[in-house]
Amino acid sequence: MYEIEIKAGRVEHEIEIDAYTGEVLKHERDLDH
Repeated sequence: MYEIEIKAGRVEHEIEIDAYTGEVLKHERDLDH
């Protein structure tokens, strides 16, 4: 499984991807205050 964190401005994305199938298992989005 891959865990990816991306920050774009004030928005942070946390994504988990299955290493074998490429399926997105989780995608959370948080707004930084």
